[in-house]
Amino acid sequence: MKSLLPLLLFTLSSLFAASTGVEIKSVDPLNDVGLLLIVVGMSFMILEVFVIGFGILGIGGVIAFTVGSILLFNADTIPLVVAFSLVSLAFFIMIIRLYLKSRFVKVVVGLDEMIGLKGQVVDVTDAGYHVLCHAEIWSATSQVKLRVGESVQVVGLSDLVLEVKPLKE
Repeated sequence: MKSLLPLLLFTLSSLFAASTGVEIKSVDPLNDVGLLLIVVGMSFMILEVFVIGFGILGIGGVIAFTVGSILLFNADTIPLVVAFSLVSLAFFIMIIRLYLKSRFVKVVVGLDEMIGLKGQVVDVTDAGYHVLCHAEIWSATSQVKLRVGESVQVVGLSDLVLEVKPLKE
């Protein structure tokens, strides 16, 4: 957060200067607004990297940068401004799509991914069983009596103890 402080102070001071009528040394007031929009747009695009904004800051930054560039630069550079804006917009749309796609991916690590896995009983003890599952030996319990070598399926997990049931072959 400390690295964002100078950027935030610069953006806020620029907005304050624009709102109080302090001039940024230009002839045309549209140039002041254009420069301010470019600074705000770039600030938003940089903030998007550090703040969870789901792409809103990035897209807002691209829009502010585009409008500011059109106001500030002459007509000869409009194609360059439009090209940069479209590439930046495509980048932020791609980031948003990747984020949304990652929200619906199946869990591949952790305790939740253990449910449904198959294993094999490697030891029978008074307290329960030891089951080889996911290349690890786990303590397990079952409501049905199991034998060594029997294939089982994980149906639950509680305090690092698997609840298993025999696999029907």
